Amino acid sequence: MADSSKKDFVEALARGLEVIRPFDRIHVKQTISQISERTLLARPTVLRLLLTLEDLGYVRSQDNFYSLTPKVVRLVLNSCYQN
Repeated sequence: MADSSKKDFVEALARGLEVIRPFDRIHVKQTISQISERTLLARPTVLRLLLTLEDLGYVRSQDNFYSLTPKVVRLVLNSCYQN
């Protein structure tokens, strides 16, 4: 994860985005442990971030596996169309 010395940098937001990064076409569903390994974030941190993202509708959980929702795709597409 990139470090920033800027006083306005929000570390929690950076970690939340870092949790989304490991998902791709090969890793569509992942456990907390898998995400923790890929992000180098502690498992309790990954869990809290995933629960927050789930409450916001960006990830879903089923049988201890997490996956991204279409809301993430919409976020990306909206950004692409605005630029």
